[in-house]
Amino acid sequence: MYPHLPSILATCENNYACALKLLPDCDSENLSYEFKINDELKYKIKILDSARYTSTIMMSQMAKQYP
Repeated sequence: MYPHLPSILATCENNYACALKLLPDCDSENLSYEFKINDELKYKIKILDSARYTSTIMMSQMAKQYP
């Protein structure tokens, strides 16, 4: 069984659209965004690398009480 390429592309496009809501400058490298859901849930998203069709991001939870 082979992967269904149109489904994979649709998933990638959907993920990119969702990422743009969180990262409006997704095409710029070395940017960081921090946001919190509540006092226990804090996150940081950093753009590590950006190319024409690909961005590499790192998302981390910034709560001291969680590993």
